[in-house]
Amino acid sequence: MEKLRPSPIAGQVAKSSANRISRDLTCSICLDLFKQPVSLPCDHTFCQGCIEGYWTGPRGPGQGGTGSCPQCRKRGKMLSSWFQ
Repeated sequence: MEKLRPSPIAGQVAKSSANRISRDLTCSICLDLFKQPVSLPCDHTFCQGCIEGYWTGPRGPGQGGTGSCPQCRKRGKMLSSWFQ
């Protein structure tokens, strides 16, 4: 009886899927997997610590407690509960 060998294409598909999952779970600020992910109203997601640092740093929020998304620059209301 002949043993079945895995197709080389199957390995490529698995690697491609793993890369896609990793990319979808990676913070675009720290470039690491999410730690305490926070989604903004524009649907971009960042680590809580990363977006907090971004918004409290030199690119911090404007008046009225709004900050912009580091990815699309849309302005949105900051949620103070994120930073407790």
